[in-house]
Amino acid sequence: MSQKETQAKPGTDAQTKTQGAPPAESKGSVPSEAVVWMRISPSQVMSTVVIALLSAAVVCGAFFVLWQVRTFVSWFVIALFLAAVLNPVVNWLQRRHRRLKRPLAIVLTYLGLVVALLFVVGLLFPILVDQINSLINFVAAVANAPEGPTEYLKGLAQQYGFGWVFIRAKGTAHLGGRPSHLIFRECHFQALGE
Repeated sequence: MSQKETQAKPGTDAQTKTQGAPPAESKGSVPSEAVVWMRISPSQVMSTVVIALLSAAVVCGAFFVLWQVRTFVSWFVIALFLAAVLNPVVNWLQRRHRRLKRPLAIVLTYLGLVVALLFVVGLLFPILVDQINSLINFVAAVANAPEGPTEYLKGLAQQYGFGWVFIRAKGTAHLGGRPSHLIFRECHFQALGE
C-alpha cells in the first residue's frame, strides 16, 4: 500500500500502530530506573540530605523547648480552660448588672469559684481524715494480729466472701502446669463448699 492509501483509509493497521506506539528507539538509548538515579547530581542529593537533617533537628528542638517549658504550657492551658468555662458566668454577671465592668465581673467570678472550692473541701475534709484514720487502724490491726498478717487477711477475705482469692493463690503454687481457668474454677468451687 502506498502512503496515500494509508492516509485515505482511517483505522488501518499501519496508522493505528504508528499513532498508539511510541517511536522505536534502539535498546541502548532506553533509560532504565537505575539510570534515573544516576542523573541526579551529587549536589542535589546533598541538599536533600541537609534539608532532611535540618528538618529533623528543628522538630527535635521544638520538642525540647516544649519539654523545657512544659509547666508554663500546662498552666497556660489550664488558664485558657478556666477562661473558656467561666466566660458565660462573666457575661451573665454583666448582663444582669449593667453597670458592672468586665474586670470586676471576672474578679467576682473567680472569687465565687474559690469560695465554692473551699466549701467542697470543707465538706469532704472530715470524711477524708476519718477514712485515713480507719486505714491506719486497719494496717495496725493487720500488723499486730496474733495469728499473723496473712492469716488475719485470709479470715477477713473468707468473712466477706473473697476466700477463693487465697485458695487460688495457694492452688497455683502447687498445681503447676494446669490451665489457670481450671484452677480458678476448682478454687472457686472449694471456697463455695461444693
